[in-house]
Amino acid sequence: MKPLLEALAFWPGRHAVQRALVNDGFLLPSTYQGIVAAECGNDRDAANLARYWDEIAREYFGAAGRVHGDYRSFAGDTSYRSEFLDSLASNPRFKELQGPGQGYNLDPCLDRFTRKFRQESDFRSAVQQELTRSKEAEIVRFGIDARGWTGKKQDIGNWLGEYAAKLGYERKGKVWQKPLSSSLTIHHRVDPGVRLTWDFQLPLETEIAHIHDNKFTYSASGTDPLVPGFAYYRLYNNPEGAKLAILAHLKLFDAIGRLLRLN
Repeated sequence: MKPLLEALAFWPGRHAVQRALVNDGFLLPSTYQGIVAAECGNDRDAANLARYWDEIAREYFGAAGRVHGDYRSFAGDTSYRSEFLDSLASNPRFKELQGPGQGYNLDPCLDRFTRKFRQESDFRSAVQQELTRSKEAEIVRFGIDARGWTGKKQDIGNWLGEYAAKLGYERKGKVWQKPLSSSLTIHHRVDPGVRLTWDFQLPLETEIAHIHDNKFTYSASGTDPLVPGFAYYRLYNNPEGAKLAILAHLKLFDAIGRLLRLN
């Protein structure tokens, strides 16, 4: 097994990471998860949803992002495969749903939410408004000020540098890097292909590498499998939202690093 995968096997778990985020004031994922959980019909379904999210996160991190949990598709080795998710996928109901372009979730609560979000415009609008209110509250809480923005890529680079320096990163060219644990390093940079601040999502590239093998890396652009709802930070429509997204992204991996160092 690759050294990186062996190190990622010490994933502290979704709950530990999310508790750290909540303690730091990042509540958007909890808001999203509460909305989804409301689609569960009873406490048992809600508990199964929480376990589904836990297992999806553990698989995703343990495979360095090279897995599609709902489709049980692994692109290579992994340090963890979930028997719970395998059992859900063996259900005939999900086999019927699985098909080209079908798109489904193994958990029935999340599946109902996803379909309702896509098909019902009033519901989708209400969800988006609630998540926007949550982000606006965080912008105020963190005192985020985006005055002086130009609308160009340099804004993202400047804001990345502002927060990365405060969190102990060192700049090497266009990359900000630091140790994530005793055996792992993490690197952030602005996507060199983007020209404007206003992309459809945050143009940051993040990689985690093992100190003894930097060719096999974890490209950490996808954060939602780790903490459901976190992806909504990466979607924004104003400069303050973009700056919040950068701060949240860095703090997520800062929390993961702190917890990895404890294991």
